[in-house]
Amino acid sequence: MTNHFEQLVQNARETKLTNEEKSALRQKLVHRFSVAPKPSPLRWFTPAFAFALLVLSVLPWQAEQALPGDFLYSVKEHLNEPIRNITAISEEHDIETNIERAERQYQELELLAIEEGI
Repeated sequence: MTNHFEQLVQNARETKLTNEEKSALRQKLVHRFSVAPKPSPLRWFTPAFAFALLVLSVLPWQAEQALPGDFLYSVKEHLNEPIRNITAISEEHDIETNIERAERQYQELELLAIEEGI
């Protein structure tokens, strides 16, 4: 078996390309490296983008349970609430959204009062 392998290696070393084959191979290589590669459709999906997407999807969801004074309450007030108002499709829906917001704020105040013992 070793003799057969050594014979293959020896044949490979003795095999030479002709000048025409070398020229054709060189032209193919030059052409291949001169053409810009097609960008990957996922080139924008980097670990940083994945982390930002995760944070931006989880943060508002977690902020919904925040009470005044909590770390995420500002996210709730400055991100979640305006998005609700923007997505109101009609004037009636906008009014309902504002009523729900007022009810939520009242419930938050009640919970704070209970926590503070007032």
